[in-house]
Amino acid sequence: MNACGPQGEWQSYDIIFDAPVYEEEKTVSPGAVTVRRSDGVF
Repeated sequence: MNACGPQGEWQSYDIIFDAPVYEEEKTVSPGAVTVRRSDGVF
């Protein structure tokens, strides 16, 4: 699968950052970064 669009065609992405959550020195929820093309191709 080629996730790139044709040359000269605009491509847009959604970048979602979820910060990690800590309680004292324990990680409650790890951080995550999600990158998604706006046309639905992941």
